Amino acid sequence: MAGSANTTNKNISHYVNIIITLLLMFGFRYIPAPAPITPYGMAILGIFIGVIYGWSTSSTGMVWVSFLAVIAVGFTDYGVVSQSVVAIFASDTVMLLLLGMFLMGPIQKSDIGEWLVTKFMTAKILRGKPWRFTAMIIFCTGIMGFLANGFVVSLFMLTILGKLFEEAGYQKGDKYPVMLVIGMFISLMTFSTIFPFRGWALYCISAFKGAIGMGLDYGSYIVVAVIFYLVSCFGYIALMMLMRCDVSKMKNIDLSEYEEKYAHGLSTYQKSVLALTLAWVVGCMLVSFLAGNEGFGLILKNLGACGITLAIIIGFFVIKIDGEPIITAAECNKHFMWDMIFVVAMGMFCASLLTSSETGISMFVSQTLGPILAGRSEFVFLLLMGILALVLTNFLNNIAIMFIFMAVIGTMYTQDMITNVYTAGMVVTLSTIIGFYTPASSAYGAMIHGNEWCPATKVYQYGLFVFVYLFIVLAILIAVANMIF
Repeated sequence: MAGSANTTNKNISHYVNIIITLLLMFGFRYIPAPAPITPYGMAILGIFIGVIYGWSTSSTGMVWVSFLAVIAVGFTDYGVVSQSVVAIFASDTVMLLLLGMFLMGPIQKSDIGEWLVTKFMTAKILRGKPWRFTAMIIFCTGIMGFLANGFVVSLFMLTILGKLFEEAGYQKGDKYPVMLVIGMFISLMTFSTIFPFRGWALYCISAFKGAIGMGLDYGSYIVVAVIFYLVSCFGYIALMMLMRCDVSKMKNIDLSEYEEKYAHGLSTYQKSVLALTLAWVVGCMLVSFLAGNEGFGLILKNLGACGITLAIIIGFFVIKIDGEPIITAAECNKHFMWDMIFVVAMGMFCASLLTSSETGISMFVSQTLGPILAGRSEFVFLLLMGILALVLTNFLNNIAIMFIFMAVIGTMYTQDMITNVYTAGMVVTLSTIIGFYTPASSAYGAMIHGNEWCPATKVYQYGLFVFVYLFIVLAILIAVANMIF
């Protein structure tokens, strides 16, 4: 009887959460919009809040919540549902993620992840040292993501870690797996800021120059960015220790069966999968560094990361080992992480809608910041600005928030409200990249929420501690940047 009552309560809770999600997505729009937010902006904001609530409370996966949000957008001024469907798959990031799922099939089927875990955990420097292993994952993921492609590396690492967590006996939602996955993505994001010649750093320096009228010194920038990366990673490992993440299962994991299994090396099939997987990573790396407008560089430019991925997928389908293709499309389907695909797609779509000029949300944020930041000492001003930027970039598009805050420091500088504008520029650059807390914060944030080991409720629960830690890191950043600039 008790079991039946418990099931009934869960069913009631399930349908109540669905009703609340529906009310947010379709009813929030009827709340009067505070200027300058438009009625369209309120509708989009309600859909965003509904998506977050639905993803956080759903007991039947997150795909249906994403589908419902697409339908809800179709009943706004954005356009009909078919326009939303086209838009969510128009992103290169989403397409790369979708194509990357085809590569998870052969990786899973060949047990390459199992082999890598065995190699990692039995290495002399890491054997029986779970905290060393944790540090290696956090530090190396950021470096690999910069050298190759962050999404390629993150997909690969999530596959390896999932296998490792399973072998160690962790349960989905346990503190250590959630915190390690978050830490891995923070490493990816912070390392991407180090070199000012590409990616996020280039965008931010360009925005700074546009707002201030002068550029940042590249040498000083790199020093501050490297210190920020090191403090973020080392400090994060210390945070995991303070939060008492249970690493004992990693230490006691019995890999003797797998050591014996791979004592004679990899099979021809496994070597083929590993070779093609490495070719994928190297190909994406070449695209990042060598793409150009002529010769081999032009070929790489035309291919891009998506073209490289398609070529490798074709290789998996046409190369035969012992008379059979390495993988078939039907076998790949078994390993598609549909929740992750649609969380990333919908998260990025929501972010683009929230920050469009038609919603008025970006203008509302900009107008609200002035009174909050004015009348403070410079250190407090910079710290508050960094905290606000960090919080807002986890709920709105980080590029939009970065441009808003660069404009804010430009205004404050011209009014002599701040003296060290270079430190302010560094704070904006480094605080607006760390979007992990909500699925709309960044593609990486969506991937965290779409990972089966990281239930949304646990991401929010443990992520609060990460936020507090990052506030401390921002204070250190301000002190360091003031000494260097």
